[in-house]
Amino acid sequence: MTTIFFVRHGLVHNPQKIWYGRLPGYHLVKTGKEQAHRVGILLRDRSIDALYSSPLERTMETSKIVGDIIGIEKINTDDRLLEIVSPLQGCSEKEMEKRGWNHFTEDLFARGGETMKDVVHRLKNFYFEKARVHEGQHIVVVSHGEPMMITYLLGSGIVPTYNAIHTAPYLPTGSAMEFTVDPEIKTLHLIRVF
Repeated sequence: MTTIFFVRHGLVHNPQKIWYGRLPGYHLVKTGKEQAHRVGILLRDRSIDALYSSPLERTMETSKIVGDIIGIEKINTDDRLLEIVSPLQGCSEKEMEKRGWNHFTEDLFARGGETMKDVVHRLKNFYFEKARVHEGQHIVVVSHGEPMMITYLLGSGIVPTYNAIHTAPYLPTGSAMEFTVDPEIKTLHLIRVF
């Protein structure tokens, strides 16, 4: 099996208080850099073999800080680690709260939004592929909130749904979790959140 440490990017500068989704131009603030540094310190003795990241600025900045601490210079980017596709990106947090932060509705799918099934498929595809490439190794993955929560549910044996995501404690920026991947029987097993 392969051990994956999933890291949610650090806190970003967002003075307009919008849900930024895949929008470019969102960078870590001082607290976000400190969050990334904390995770790097927690992982530095774990013999990490590779580092993967969503290509957005906030994840790349988080990856660079973590990579510097754990001694990995190369950051491999992969679009399967991007935040979900949603026509709601750019909406105010107030508007998002009115919608219950729900990206998984038929009206949004009709406007090009990803379904839960789509997101689960791309994440599992990534995990099982990398588990074969890094068999028996430890890797770090830096991604976003919704992919993290979906992965959390998959690793806990819970079918990812909107209700399941918003019933579980939503993991904050700068948090991390450890899980194992068995590509033969196609399972994820959550070990811990930190």
